[in-house]
Amino acid sequence: MKIGDSSVPQQRMAILKNGAGDDGVILHAEQEARALLIAGQPLREPIAQYGPFVMNTQEEIFATVNAFREGRLTSVA
Repeated sequence: MKIGDSSVPQQRMAILKNGAGDDGVILHAEQEARALLIAGQPLREPIAQYGPFVMNTQEEIFATVNAFREGRLTSVA
C-alpha cells in the first residue's frame, strides 16, 4: 500500500505528518488491501508494542501479557 508517494510494507505502521498545514490522506493499493486509519493528537509518550499489546514500557507489556495468559483481562462486548 502507498500513502501519498511512500510505500508502507504489509503489517507495518506509518506515522503521518500532523502539522497545521497538513490536510488529507491518499491511500493507494495495487491489489486488495485493508488499512486502519487512526487520527489524534500526539501524546508525546514512549511506546512499547508486542503483538496487539501497546503500552509505554516493556515492563508494562510483560505485566499485561502475563495478565492475558493468566486470564485476568476481561473482554468488552
